[in-house]
Amino acid sequence: DPSGLEPPQFVFCIQNHDQIGNRAFGDRLHGTTGPATFRATSALLLSCPETPLLFMGQEWAASSPFLYFTDHREELGRLVSEGRRAEFRHFQPFTDSLRRAIPDPQALETFLASKLRWDERDDEPHASMRRFYQALLALRREAMPRLDRRALWTGAPDRDTVVVALRSKIERPSSVLLTIARLRGRGRVDLGAVLGSIENRYGIVPDRSHPLPEVDLSTEDPRYANDPAPVHIESSPSAAAVDFARPGAVIFRIEDRA
Repeated sequence: DPSGLEPPQFVFCIQNHDQIGNRAFGDRLHGTTGPATFRATSALLLSCPETPLLFMGQEWAASSPFLYFTDHREELGRLVSEGRRAEFRHFQPFTDSLRRAIPDPQALETFLASKLRWDERDDEPHASMRRFYQALLALRREAMPRLDRRALWTGAPDRDTVVVALRSKIERPSSVLLTIARLRGRGRVDLGAVLGSIENRYGIVPDRSHPLPEVDLSTEDPRYANDPAPVHIESSPSAAAVDFARPGAVIFRIEDRA
């Protein structure tokens, strides 16, 4: 029963060595989902109060795979190599020729291919992803030093969107970081309904002179996206909404005016 435990006692991740290493070619999450979805998922991970696990090179979308490699004695090594290819025979996309292309766990080249390429961190597209992670971690460090379970609110406006709100402290004055993450496709989120839920949850008195909260970070900022597809935030007397052209995330800061 986790009810008496605080969020930082749990470790969250979006990828780890088991998930990547057990894939046939060690492909990482950003290579599978594409950079836009990876940024959105990363924003969601680092907006949660649980302790985040960042897998080696994740913070700059490392180009190197993380392959399954071993260093066993000859007989055991041969069995591992054979078993590695055999385990994919039930996967429909893996024809005989494709299974033969799966890297040999015992080969030195398999290990060397999995090593991080540290010099790529300052080159695009890795540098922009690294800046993005640095910005997320800076926001997290500012917002989370005094969090407890009462500070967290989550929601799902639709099946492809997740909302996380974190109140900086229970006492007033305080602020709320609100993350809206679109994880699949384009879509529209009713921002007015989300803000109403947060105001009710925290008893926040909004600043009516400013109908929308301040945007702290967007995954489509040109500093973080090499091909930005700007998120459109609509405000009118009758509606407030966030329109995503593709997967992405926006982090708002809501100030409590009470």
